[in-house]
Amino acid sequence: MKSTSDGPRNQAVVAMTEPTNPNLVDEQRLRSLIDQLSDQMCQAVDGRFDFAVRIEVQDETIEKLQMLINFVLDAARRSLTEIEAKAHALEAKTLTLSSVNMKLEREITERLAAEAELLRSERELVEMTDELVRQKAQLVDEISQRMGAEATARDDAMHDSLTGLSNRAVLLEQIESCLHRTKREKGFFFALLYLDFDRFKLVNDSLGHEVGDKLLISIADRLQGSLRAGDTTSRVDQELDPENDNLAVRLGGDEFVILLDGIKNVADASLVADRLQKLLEAPHKIGSHEVTSTASIGIVTSDFGYNSADEMLRDADTAMYSAKAAGKAQHKVFDKTMHEQAINRLQLEIDLRTALQKEQFRLLYQPIVELETGQIIGFEALIRWEHPTRGLISPIDFIPVAEETGLIVPIGGWVLLEATQQLKKWQTQFPRKKPLSMNVNISKRQLIQPDLVNTIQNVLRSFDIPAYTLKLEVTESAIMSDMEQLTPILQSLRSLGLHLCIDDFGTGHSSLSCLHMFAIDILKIDRYFLETMGEGREYAAVMQAIVTLAHNLGMDVVAEGVETADQVALLQSLGTDHAQGYFFARPIKPEEIEALLQKSSSLAMSAA
Repeated sequence: MKSTSDGPRNQAVVAMTEPTNPNLVDEQRLRSLIDQLSDQMCQAVDGRFDFAVRIEVQDETIEKLQMLINFVLDAARRSLTEIEAKAHALEAKTLTLSSVNMKLEREITERLAAEAELLRSERELVEMTDELVRQKAQLVDEISQRMGAEATARDDAMHDSLTGLSNRAVLLEQIESCLHRTKREKGFFFALLYLDFDRFKLVNDSLGHEVGDKLLISIADRLQGSLRAGDTTSRVDQELDPENDNLAVRLGGDEFVILLDGIKNVADASLVADRLQKLLEAPHKIGSHEVTSTASIGIVTSDFGYNSADEMLRDADTAMYSAKAAGKAQHKVFDKTMHEQAINRLQLEIDLRTALQKEQFRLLYQPIVELETGQIIGFEALIRWEHPTRGLISPIDFIPVAEETGLIVPIGGWVLLEATQQLKKWQTQFPRKKPLSMNVNISKRQLIQPDLVNTIQNVLRSFDIPAYTLKLEVTESAIMSDMEQLTPILQSLRSLGLHLCIDDFGTGHSSLSCLHMFAIDILKIDRYFLETMGEGREYAAVMQAIVTLAHNLGMDVVAEGVETADQVALLQSLGTDHAQGYFFARPIKPEEIEALLQKSSSLAMSAA
C-alpha cells in the first residue's frame, strides 16, 4: 500500500504475537484495521510471528485483510504443526532417550550389582579357600596326631611299657607262627625258655618298687642284648643265627620268656639257659645298691607236637616251677613226667568245673575252743571235694588249680552261703548269750571282686545273723602281696561289723613291726610255731611276743594245729585266747557237730 501524502498519517503500530485467537477480534475492529492498513511487514523470529502493520485509512476491503490474516494464520498453523511435529519428535526422541537411558541405567546398575556380587563371591571364595587351607592344615595335623597315637597304641599293644620288650600278645603270635612252620618244614625246631627270678619279691619289699622296676629294666637289657644280632660279646650262644626270630618277652612281674628258633635240638636250648643264668646272676648296679637275682628257667621244645601257643607256654611254666622246687637258680626241661602231670592238672581243671555244676563239694567243720574254759565258741568251715572216681580230694590238691583258673570265686561264693546257712541253723538250735561263730576262708581273688562287700552284706541280711559272728580268714601272704589294694577292701568289710582273721601268721614275709598296719581282729598263728616251740626258749619267746603284741593291738589270738596237751598248757601259759586242732576235734560233718553240741558245749582239755 502506498501513502496518500509525503509523511505518515494516523500511523499506528499493532504488535501481534502468535498464537492469535480470532475469537478475540470483533468485526468493527477489523474494519478499522483494514481501513487504516497502509503497509505490512511480516517477520518470523524464533518461530513467532510479529506483525508491524502500518495502517492508513484506505478503501480496501476487508477481504484483502482476511486474506492476509488467513495467510498469517496458515503460516502460523504450519509453524505450529511443525512445532508440534518437532515437539512430538522431540518427545519421542526424549522417550527413546529416556528408555535408552533407563535401559543403560538398568544395565549399569545390573552390571554394578554383578560386579559387586562378583567381588563378594571372590571375597567369599578367598575366605573359603583360606578356611579350606586352615581346615586342611588342621585335618593334616589331626591325622598326623591320630596316626601317631595309633602307632603309639600299636606299639604299646605290642611292647611292655616298663622294659620295652615285646609282650605276651607278640609272643603268642610268634609261637603260633613257629608251630605252623614245624608242620610245613621238616626238621624245623624251636624252644621256649620261661624265666622267673628268685626272691625278686624280697627286693621289692626291702628296697622298694622303684629299685625293683630298675632291676627289671636291667634284666631286660641283658636279655635283649643276649639276642641282639652282631653283639658277639654279649650273645648267649655264638651259634645262634642272627637271621632267626629269637625273641625276648616280658610276661609280667618278674617273668620273662625267650623264644629260640635258631637251634637244632634240646641240648642247644639247655646251653642257652646255662649261659643266660651266668649272664643274669652277675650283680646289677641300681643306684647305690648292688643287687643280685638268680633265675629259675623252664624249657619246653616243639617236639611235643603242640597245637597251640597257650599249651606250649603252660608247659614251659610247669618246667620253671619244677626248677624252683628243685632248689632255684637252675633250669629244667619239660619231660614226659611233667607232661603227664600237666595232663592230670588239665583233667583236674575240667573235673573242678563239673564238680561246681554237680555240687560235689562238701563242708566239714572244725571246732574252735576257748582255752580258758574249753568251751566251743565257733567253727572253721573247711571244703572237701567228693570226686566220683578219685574219692575225697584234699583242698591242698585242688585249691591252687581253682585259684589259678579263677574257679575259686564261684567255689568261695558257694562256701560262704553254705557255711552262713549252717551257722544260722546252729545259732537257732543252740542259743547262747554269746552266739556261735563261723570262720570262712576267703582268697585274694575273691577279695578283689568289685561286688564282694555287697554280696556279704546281702548274705548277712538274708540269714539275719549278727555280723560279728561271721569271721573271714585271709592268709598273711595274700595281704602282703598287695597291701595297698587290699587294705581299703578289708576296711570296707570291717565296716559291715564282721570280724577279719589273718590266717597262717608267721609263714609269710611280714614282721611284727607291720602287724599294726593290718585291719584285723583275730590273729591265727600257724602250726609251725607250735611244732618248734618245744625246741627251745627262743621259740617260746617269739610266740610270747606275738601274743603280747596282738593283745596290745586289740586282737584275739588263735593257735592252729594243736595236737597235744603240752601244747595246750603252753598256750594257756602264754595267754593265748583260742585254739583248734586234732587235740580237740578233726574237721567233722554237720551232724557230728550237732551231736557234740548236744552232748556238751565244751571239750575236755586233757583228752586227745
